[in-house]
Amino acid sequence: MKTPHKNLKRSAFTLAELLVAMPIMAILMVSMGAAISGAMNNYEETSQAYSLTQSVRIIGERMTREIRAAENASCVTNALNLEMAGNPDRVIYLLYEGTLYHYQIQDGQTTLSKLLGPADDLTVQSFVIDMTMKDVDGTDYATLITVKISILVDGQTKSFTISASPRKNQTSF
Repeated sequence: MKTPHKNLKRSAFTLAELLVAMPIMAILMVSMGAAISGAMNNYEETSQAYSLTQSVRIIGERMTREIRAAENASCVTNALNLEMAGNPDRVIYLLYEGTLYHYQIQDGQTTLSKLLGPADDLTVQSFVIDMTMKDVDGTDYATLITVKISILVDGQTKSFTISASPRKNQTSF
């Protein structure tokens, strides 16, 4: 007579196998969760950095375009004043209490727009304007306006530089 257990195939895990496999699976799950969490944090930081860079790039392009179109330029602490040849009559960039503003004055009407500031989860730390005049034989012939913007984001300072020359420099000699 045959014993019924000899011909049966093993179709389940033993208790010992389950006790070994469960901690291994738990370790794998925890490490996968940590990897996914790290990737998500990295994605958020990269997205924020890209957004900030894109915003400053757009502001820089606008500022460069307006400096190049200016007939005359002057600066004081934290402000750049551009006298334009047409519409608008004047453009002013101003840093006030951590926010960079853009004023447009056209036909006596002033339009104000906020470019960067605390509402964007950043603070503009500095807005430094350097107007360099190059001369030959004591005659001024070119003005270079360099604007340096320092921004504080999540405890880190990021700096951006914009350079351009006003239109009056585009004459031939």
